Amino acid sequence: MRQFIVLSSVVVVSLLPVVAHAQANAPDGAAVFTRSCATCHKPGQTEVPPPDVLRTLTPESIVNSLTNGKMSVQGSSLTVAERTAVAQYLTGRAAAAATTTANANRCTAKTPTTDPSRAPGWMAWGNDVTNSRNASQAGFTAADLPKLTLKWSFAYQGATSSRVQPALAGGKLFVASDNGELHALDPKTGCTYWTFKAESGVRSALTVGPYKTNGRAGYAVFFGDQRANAYAIDTITGQQIWKR
Repeated sequence: MRQFIVLSSVVVVSLLPVVAHAQANAPDGAAVFTRSCATCHKPGQTEVPPPDVLRTLTPESIVNSLTNGKMSVQGSSLTVAERTAVAQYLTGRAAAAATTTANANRCTAKTPTTDPSRAPGWMAWGNDVTNSRNASQAGFTAADLPKLTLKWSFAYQGATSSRVQPALAGGKLFVASDNGELHALDPKTGCTYWTFKAESGVRSALTVGPYKTNGRAGYAVFFGDQRANAYAIDTITGQQIWKR
C-alpha cells in the first residue's frame, strides 16, 4: 500500500510542471476576443450579437459557429485553441468534448429508400418548383394539425439553430444543421441510419433524387454547405457520391 501511495505521489508531482506549462501557453480568450471579435460584437450593437447575448450561448455553439457556422470565415484565422478560449471567456464554461449524437440511437437495420417522388414527402424549401409549400404530399391536412403530438425529438450536437428545412422522402427523414452534419432518420422512431459530416455548416435545403454515376445508381441527398461545396450523398449508406 505504501509503495502505491509513493508511486502515485511521484506521478502527480511529475505531472504538475506539464499542467502548469499547458496552462501558461493557453491562449488568452479575452485578448483573442478583443483582437478578432470586439470590433463587430460591441455592447449595444444591434446588427450582430453583442457580448451579453453571446454569453447566453453554450461554449460548444460558439466553437461550432467559429468552425463550421456563420463565423467560420472569421474563425479560420484562429487556431482551435483560440476558438475554444474565446468560447470559454464569453460563457465562463469549458466546451465539452465533441461526441457523435447519432451513436446514442442507431437504427438496427438498413432500410432501402423508396421512390422519393411518391407521397408522403416534402423536399426543398417550398415542396415544388413554384415554392407553394402545399402540404398535400405531406400526408396530413389542416384539420389534422390540432391532433398532432410530440412523438420523438432529435438534438444537433454543438448547435443552437438549424436553418435547414428537413426533407421527408423515400420513407426517410433527412435533417442537417450549422454543425455540418447530415443525418438520415427513421421518421417513425427517430433512430439514426447514418450521419455524414460536410466540410462546413449545411445551408441549403435538402433535395432527394435519383443518381447514376460510375456504374452506381440509387437515390441521393443533394445539398450545399457554407463554403460553396455541393454534395450528393447515398441515402442508404451515407457515403459521398461526389462533391463539387
